[in-house]
This record gives sequence, C-alpha cells and structure tokens, in this order.
Amino acid sequence: MTNITIIFLIVAKNAVKFFKQDSTIIIYLGYPKLTPKEAFENYRKYEKKTDWTVRRTDEQLLEFAEEWTQNSKTFEQDCRKYSVRFVDTSYNREEVLKNLINELKEELKK
Repeated sequence: MTNITIIFLIVAKNAVKFFKQDSTIIIYLGYPKLTPKEAFENYRKYEKKTDWTVRRTDEQLLEFAEEWTQNSKTFEQDCRKYSVRFVDTSYNREEVLKNLINELKEELKK
C-alpha cells in the first residue's frame, strides 16, 4: 500500500532519506519558470476570501513571490539531483494539477 503524506518545506535530500520511495509518493510542486511579478499576479488571481494572501499587502506578497520563485528553482534542481518527481505549475496550473490528481488516482489503484 502507498502512503499519502503531505509535507511542506522539506528538502528533497531529506525527503528521500526519511521516506521510502517504494511505498511513498514524493512530489514537489513549484513554478520555476515564473517571474516574481507573474507569481504575484497568480496569487491574486487565484486567491479566495479565506486565503492567507488576502491579509497581505501587495508589497508583502511580492516579497513572498520573489522568495518562492527562487525556492521553486532550487526544488526543481534538487528533485532532479535526488530523482524525486517535480511538477511544474508555472503555466496551465489548473490543468497541470487536474492531470496530477488523475495520475495519483491511477497510481493509488495499483
């Protein structure tokens, strides 16, 4: 049986050390191809009334976007290095996530 564990903010190097890849699906999501401005625009575009982004100023959110576009690039490189799956949500985000969910459903049937 495959375990489902959702983890945030663990580097790929530690993910492969702490979780068995034969029984755990490890996936990183990121947007390494976006500029901070594009990421910021996406945050605002997709936010809902209850999202944490609503309580942030544009300046705060742009700082966050700068940090996380860089983190996404780092995660993508680390995932390649440690043979961990990285899903790029830079463009066509909704379609990419929908496809990922369908792939995970199929994987969990095995």
